[in-house]
Amino acid sequence: MKSRKLPPAITLICNFRSGIRYILSYTIRKIFLVIGLIICLCVTGFYFYIQPKYVVSVLMYHHIDEKGKTSTLSVSPENFQRQMHFLSSHNYNVISLAEFVQAIRNQTILPRN
Repeated sequence: MKSRKLPPAITLICNFRSGIRYILSYTIRKIFLVIGLIICLCVTGFYFYIQPKYVVSVLMYHHIDEKGKTSTLSVSPENFQRQMHFLSSHNYNVISLAEFVQAIRNQTILPRN
């Protein structure tokens, strides 16, 4: 089957329409990309805005006794001693809850560890 050649005017119109479609689809893709970037910036900005100023690790021991080998709420004295040695050898600073509350009220900067 032979393909028919369209008259130049119709070919120009068809090319114009497909060109417009391409420009519109490119523009729409660009708009969605910009909207996506704006959303990402808003979310990350909000995250950094609500990020807490004070981050502390809290260690809480229910019991320090010989039941530490069988109970999940207890720690043996040997294990407790190893944990305290680890903290001191890695330069962790230990503060009480009252000292932490006071630091927040006075807006004192706490050491990183």
